[in-house]
Amino acid sequence: MSEVLAKYVVDANSAQLLALSLEDMALCQAWYASSMDVPEIRAEYEGLPARVAQWTSDKTNPSSGGQGARQQPILRHVLARVISTGPGGLERDELDFLFFVYELIQRVKHRDQFQRTLDLIVPHLRDIHQLRERLEPVHG
Repeated sequence: MSEVLAKYVVDANSAQLLALSLEDMALCQAWYASSMDVPEIRAEYEGLPARVAQWTSDKTNPSSGGQGARQQPILRHVLARVISTGPGGLERDELDFLFFVYELIQRVKHRDQFQRTLDLIVPHLRDIHQLRERLEPVHG
């Protein structure tokens, strides 16, 4: 699924790109980072970092593509688990996902649109970093 989403991001026009959510972009980033050791993927998706940079530069408001676009179910689920039990119960790929959510928020020009998400992640950031260092990366 993430590979299909990454392909969409690479091929999307500007309007399509900006309609994507924080969740979408974080999934792409996490997948791409976990696939960096595969030369074919690096070559095929070499444009992904530039598209992510464009998204962070141009994103000015949350997706307005309807209720489903705003819900970001994966992000909500992972954040709910962090809030209820802390990051210790998360798998490495979930920790990577949260790391990229945080990283994208830090890079986005209009960070205030993601303030609530940032407020939920920041108290757990040190633990997320430490757990990522200890756990073996998940590829793909």
